[in-house]
Amino acid sequence: MRDALPPHWEIDDPGYLMYCPAAMVGNAELPSGYRITLEAEHGGQVVRVLHASGELAAAGRVSMHAGCAVFDQIVTEEGHRRLGLGTVAMLTLDAVASRAGVTERLLVATEAGRTLYERLGWHVLAPWSTAVLLAH
Repeated sequence: MRDALPPHWEIDDPGYLMYCPAAMVGNAELPSGYRITLEAEHGGQVVRVLHASGELAAAGRVSMHAGCAVFDQIVTEEGHRRLGLGTVAMLTLDAVASRAGVTERLLVATEAGRTLYERLGWHVLAPWSTAVLLAH
């Protein structure tokens, strides 16, 4: 892919286009000291998991169209990892998608996120590459 790009373009870390054909499997409880907010934003739904201090611990968004839900910008902040917050965020967004009647779910995963998504019932469809134009 690098050879096909003009100068000043850079390839991001590789990722995975993933698909989930039905409601996600799994469960997670919100740990003590955290709370969830869910808001409509720019045509989608955004979940935020906040620590009691007010610090953002995890977040994500889902947008839906024509029976398909696209999950994006799923993140758990460094100091809050390994607590199940990513799972809580994903399952919260999936409940929104299920209530909307979606039949397909898509996302692009990083290597770090792939394991979480596979545990929730997602499957890799294809490798994914992103090229970005660097400012010069």
